[in-house]
Amino acid sequence: MKKNILWLLLFLLICYFAEAYTFGKNKIQPEVLKWSKIETLHFDIYFNKGEDEFGKMAALLSEEAYYKIKEDLKRPIFNRIPIIFYKSHQEFQTTNIIYYLLDESVGGFTELNRNRIAIPFDGSYKKLEETLVHELTHAYINELNRVRSKFLNFSGLPFWFSEGFPEFISVNGKSVYNNMFVIDLIMNDGIYNLDGLGGYFAYRLGESFLVYLSETYGRESVIDLFYALSFSSSQDAVSKKVYDLNFQDLQLRWKNYLKRKYLPYITDYDIPYEVFEQKTDHNEDGSYLNYAPRISPDGNSYLFFSNKDLRSDIWKETILGLNGREKIISGESSGKYEEFHFQKNNISWFPDGEKFAFVAKTSKYDKIYIINVNNQKNINTFDFPEFEAVYEIDVSHNGEQIVFAGQKGFKTDIYVMNMENYEIERLTNDLFYDSSPRWSPDDTKILFASERKAAENLEHDNVLSSLVTNIYYYDLEEEEFYQVTDDDFSNYSPFWSSNGEHILMTSERKFAANIEIIDTISGVRAAVTNTLAGAFTGDISREDEYLIFSCYFNGGWDIFVKNNPLQNLTYFSYFKPEKISFNEDLFKDFNFNRYKLYGKRDLKTEKDDTDIRSDIFTIDMKTSPFQDSLAQPWDDEIDQKPDTENIPEIKPYKTRYTLDMLWGGMAYSPSYGTYAQLQLGFSDLMGNHGIGINLGISGELINSNFIFNYVYLAHRIDYGFGVFHLNEEVIYKILYSDPALQSDYFREREREYGFYTITRYPFNKFWRLDLENIFYRNELRRDWWDGYKGKWIEEYLPDGFQEQYGLKESYESNVWSPQISIVHDNAVFGSVGPVSGWRGTVIFNRNFSTQKSYSILLADLRKYLFFEKRYSFAFR
Repeated sequence: MKKNILWLLLFLLICYFAEAYTFGKNKIQPEVLKWSKIETLHFDIYFNKGEDEFGKMAALLSEEAYYKIKEDLKRPIFNRIPIIFYKSHQEFQTTNIIYYLLDESVGGFTELNRNRIAIPFDGSYKKLEETLVHELTHAYINELNRVRSKFLNFSGLPFWFSEGFPEFISVNGKSVYNNMFVIDLIMNDGIYNLDGLGGYFAYRLGESFLVYLSETYGRESVIDLFYALSFSSSQDAVSKKVYDLNFQDLQLRWKNYLKRKYLPYITDYDIPYEVFEQKTDHNEDGSYLNYAPRISPDGNSYLFFSNKDLRSDIWKETILGLNGREKIISGESSGKYEEFHFQKNNISWFPDGEKFAFVAKTSKYDKIYIINVNNQKNINTFDFPEFEAVYEIDVSHNGEQIVFAGQKGFKTDIYVMNMENYEIERLTNDLFYDSSPRWSPDDTKILFASERKAAENLEHDNVLSSLVTNIYYYDLEEEEFYQVTDDDFSNYSPFWSSNGEHILMTSERKFAANIEIIDTISGVRAAVTNTLAGAFTGDISREDEYLIFSCYFNGGWDIFVKNNPLQNLTYFSYFKPEKISFNEDLFKDFNFNRYKLYGKRDLKTEKDDTDIRSDIFTIDMKTSPFQDSLAQPWDDEIDQKPDTENIPEIKPYKTRYTLDMLWGGMAYSPSYGTYAQLQLGFSDLMGNHGIGINLGISGELINSNFIFNYVYLAHRIDYGFGVFHLNEEVIYKILYSDPALQSDYFREREREYGFYTITRYPFNKFWRLDLENIFYRNELRRDWWDGYKGKWIEEYLPDGFQEQYGLKESYESNVWSPQISIVHDNAVFGSVGPVSGWRGTVIFNRNFSTQKSYSILLADLRKYLFFEKRYSFAFR
């Protein structure tokens, strides 16, 4: 009974935590985040306190995105949408807006219940804007769904459309990286039908399909399709109405379009495994990511990241592959290496070839680890508490300095750290995204990529969509910056040749990313790889004997090697590196002062929209799916893009509670009175405070149930408490063997009331300590039914009667039941449950009672051994 009551009491409280109560990984907030708020025309935008300049930029990006989406969807929104910006992915992953655990691959989300958008800043303002447009499209559609008519249902869109459409609005098929996945599916005969498509490919193929429709039938047809799909769940009927084709025929034409566009390139481009030596095979070993290879100083082996064992680990293999593959670091399974930055991390050797360095995320901040490659021992660790993130690193050839890309505030710049005295020097200092630094062979220059040029040939779909990444280096002796590339397409992940005269990099010159080279002495340029797949994160041996790189092909990233990469290249005239003075004002380049137009105003005072709300989505499929009053000019003036200054106001964040959940019902009986059940859930915008109320009325108030829970999750330590009043009633019917005797009815009533607390302290992502206390008074009353008097009467039965029929004696007791638990969980889940790692909990509970005291010690250990692709053993 008591155990059941404890779980009942904690039920609503548990709902505020990420996973099951016994197990589950931990979210850790090292410090309480403080927020500011800027109110614009359509949004309440939240950002870190003190970062007002970022808040102004976010205001402009959000409002410009709104009018971009509105231009397509033809309808305004009527409720303000909250957008929460986190200054790092680390902060974003600890969000309490949703309680699921997030990893580095999640770029943002839109929470449906309150239509909140949450987005992290990870260095690139262009990527930030693309993510914002994607998530804002979700929120925009959610808002339309809130005020839809009975004919439309935007929440019933097929998954390929609900994710492909925001990508279509955001990047419109212009991302080389996004298109890489579609091209790969075409080349490997893996293009899927859209029906029932889920997962990552729903984004990519959904976007591709909509781009095809836009290019073939016009952009307006995609919007017609959007409204038609919300009107009917039959894709065939909708496709026939909008395109005069059934859906399967329309998909077939899209596939033919892709084949005509890309298959002819097979004759001009290489297939990776045909021209390069393949070192890993993700299809054979079950991995998906094999990337960022780095060659040892002696040129005999290399290190790389791989998720062969379901987590991102660091592996070592010889170039000749004679000694097999060896795991050096087991990542993402302990508090040391909780996670690696997703595709923004690398490995760097020390010149002695016995040590290497890499970055790993911990619960507090990023750290650089120095590891002995032979015994896998940690030699040294460098902490970076002042940085939000530390990305790619490189150790100097004299082994004395480390250069890295560091994110501090809303800036990502290049830094150099002296390993002897821990002094850090900042080389760049602006809002432009700097990444992938590499030392020159003589340690006099630092090569890096920077997203600081606005391409002239790109359409300005978004505010920052014209930004491209180019290659630069800093000369430490001259203290001058040099520009290596000046292209209207992106170049990134640069590295030097062994003599320092050539610079290699990944280049998005055409539809596929390939490695190119620039001769800095003669000022010429050439393609080193010419593959249909994407070539990334390369490195070259000390004598330029071979090039090693990661390539995406046939559904995953693998490591490839090209021998004699600098021979037989076809060069074309380019230019030699030139000195450049960096413009350090992103705001000036893109005129962010336009944010001053978008201050909040009360639209109701400008025009009463009460009438239009009542019939906002009247639809006539015979003409256009958006012919209603809002399409008229006089209505559009309510929400037209402003042209007069109205500066948005920045305010401090205030905690306000909103109703998240309401459920219940009520009945009345003249004989027994009122019966009701009510459940309420409240939380604040950031999800740091949670309140749950459960009320059950059963006749008299003394017989009713009440539970109140509160949790506070803003700190590293999570706190919760609750109060309760519970009743339980059981009626027994006693049948006698003598048929002359009438049956008796006995009743037991148990009442418990008190309070409880819970405290949770996470040591890291995988370990935590839970402390629970429950204090309550327990009362048991027994009575029997007097049929003559027509009422219940408290009276003891004869001796031995209770034992015979299993009835309890009446009693009263006071109970204190403390419990302490140690929990570990680093399990990796597959489609059917945990498949790797281990979970364990040890619980000690002591019950102090005036009736009977007892103790419980419970250990639950579970081990999962993943050994071959889809197979694993589970032990408990």
